[in-house]
Amino acid sequence: MFGPSLGFFDSTATLSRLQTSEGVDGSGAPVTSYLSVVDYDDLICSIQPAGGSVKWYYAQRQIEVTHEVFFDVMIPVRLGDRFEFSNGRILTVMGWQNECEQNRLFVVHGYDVKQG
Repeated sequence: MFGPSLGFFDSTATLSRLQTSEGVDGSGAPVTSYLSVVDYDDLICSIQPAGGSVKWYYAQRQIEVTHEVFFDVMIPVRLGDRFEFSNGRILTVMGWQNECEQNRLFVVHGYDVKQG
């Protein structure tokens, strides 16, 4: 198994997704905000700085990745979703690796929007 062992799952995160509401700001313009995804709050995880191979993989696509988040279950993420961590850190989802079928971890690759 790669990444941290289950004993190192020392963080919790909440998945949030960009939502658009039409004309609620008084000007009639759409308003966008991130809202929590139902049933995906307080997810136990481990957040680590992204390794060199992960950074290199995304750099080839001109995408910056700063961290990897490890989960022991599959999370229904979409590009652009955010994870908000218990320490205040916020990461935007830039990609993921699903290796749950091989009895491994679900890994989200993210960009650090706000440091905790």
